[in-house]
Amino acid sequence: MPFAVVSPILSRMSEEGQRSPEAWFHEVATHYVEAQVLFHLNRAGVLEAIDRSSAIAVEDLAAQLGLQRDPLETLLDYVIGVDRLLHRDDQGRVRFTAWGHEVLERYGRVGQDGARTFNFFDVRVGAYGPVWAALGGLLSGEERYGETLARAGDEAAQGVYTVGARFGGALGGLIDELGPSTFVEIGVTSGLASYVGASRPRLRLVGLDRDRAALDQARTRAEADGVHEVHWLECDLFDLDQWVPTLASFEPGVITTVHLHEILAGGAPRLIQLLRDLSERLPDWHLIGLEQPLLPEADRAETSPPLWLYNHSNVLIHHLIGNGRILTENGWMEVFEKAGVQVTGAEGLNYLGYKAYTIRL
Repeated sequence: MPFAVVSPILSRMSEEGQRSPEAWFHEVATHYVEAQVLFHLNRAGVLEAIDRSSAIAVEDLAAQLGLQRDPLETLLDYVIGVDRLLHRDDQGRVRFTAWGHEVLERYGRVGQDGARTFNFFDVRVGAYGPVWAALGGLLSGEERYGETLARAGDEAAQGVYTVGARFGGALGGLIDELGPSTFVEIGVTSGLASYVGASRPRLRLVGLDRDRAALDQARTRAEADGVHEVHWLECDLFDLDQWVPTLASFEPGVITTVHLHEILAGGAPRLIQLLRDLSERLPDWHLIGLEQPLLPEADRAETSPPLWLYNHSNVLIHHLIGNGRILTENGWMEVFEKAGVQVTGAEGLNYLGYKAYTIRL
């Protein structure tokens, strides 16, 4: 969802049941600015520090984090003024409101050390900030993604990791039903290998990625979670001779990925051929593809606003830069049918419309 909080402006408009052009204009502008302010405050450690201290004076916050007091106070005053996330008490200290704590609970993730980190527009503002700034150049052709323009890769990876935590419980249940001896994650930025391994120590774990830096980061996170026995493979997914022989000696297992839509960026035939090749070389294995299908316009009236907004943002992000194709439910099923694989389930993951497509290879 683009906006993690609801402004007083939006609340009043909902009560009135109508929006004036002026209200619409200032609402959109406020959300645009506030999302960026919250992202940078979060990256500077401000939100985490306020959360730890319950209430803190701005000068103490600035000294603790090595920040400039005046711009910090101005940014905090803005958030306090336009939203109900933060509040100043009678002593001038800043704290989270009850609503603010609900937001932190929803968008927070607790690490192995007990510290809580937050996802405040990591992908929309952080990863894709350079893309939004260059939209004029993309439209005119002066900018080309992948040549003169790139997203912030670290922020994008962090966003995937944060989202991955939402899939862990449901994915673990599907794995338990299939009863594999081996769990393979293709594209390790989601952290699912360590999440699954931490609660199922008997599973043989494999993480596959062509990016050495992604593998190193995944290993560090896994070890922080107490998961040390992961076989990390640096190789290209499409070069099956690099990694399939390693798995062929194991009993049938489960391969999981959140990147099927990225494979589709190279065209449906590429994914179809990959599925066919895997079926031939890893018979009786299962592939679980975690995807958010594109919602058709006919479903809009019955779809919650957060789900509808998130769905369209997901399509925008991937289709604009060409690093993925988002299909409808029927579209995914058509691809799987053409590949000749059997879809044994399409389970909801209880998170913004994502589904786990279980495929028997």
